[in-house]
Amino acid sequence: LKTQHDIEVKIADFFNAPSALELANVAVHSAPQIQTVDTLNEEQETIAPHSFIQMTYMDLIKMGRNPIFNIPFVLKLSQPVDEQAFHQAFIDVIRRHHTLRTLLLIEPDKDPMQRVISASSIQDYRWFFPSSEQRGESAQSLLSKEAGHSFDLVNELPLRVRFVYNNKGEHFLSLLIYHTAFDEWSTGVLMGDLFHAYKHYVAGKQPEWSTTPAQFHQFV
Repeated sequence: LKTQHDIEVKIADFFNAPSALELANVAVHSAPQIQTVDTLNEEQETIAPHSFIQMTYMDLIKMGRNPIFNIPFVLKLSQPVDEQAFHQAFIDVIRRHHTLRTLLLIEPDKDPMQRVISASSIQDYRWFFPSSEQRGESAQSLLSKEAGHSFDLVNELPLRVRFVYNNKGEHFLSLLIYHTAFDEWSTGVLMGDLFHAYKHYVAGKQPEWSTTPAQFHQFV
């Protein structure tokens, strides 16, 4: 109610005003709240602390080595996909969403920190693997390896994207993201931005973005 209609109702109001009419009398209509965040320079490397919840499981993830925190997706593609355009679209998404280009910064006798690499540094990391790199290995084998991949989050981006074909010629997309950068609430945002960018690139156009996303490390 508050997010979509600017109407504020307290939990207690539902008990104190058991009918819709009574609830309407205690509901408060407020002016839309516009939140602003500073625009970040995407070419500037950023160092930031981890949130409290991130720190609580820092020992468990073992710098990304623990694959129990992997979030794997495998999609069977029903239509032809331009892998090069998809690669470029995903670069745009990584540029937009800093968690996808965040590494761990480990220093002696200090708490781990977040290190957001510059957008131009994305090309220095291996995270995208086109089907041309399959080299005869079976799709099942590669997809299984991807799901169990052990990340090194000090030196490796928290995601991997791989295209493969099976022996029937069917095209598959493997998308693996580590939980430090992603959760189930992020899926819609990621897929929406990815589809938007891909749609533009296959049409030979540069994607235009109407919004600038807030970044997680800005609120820590």
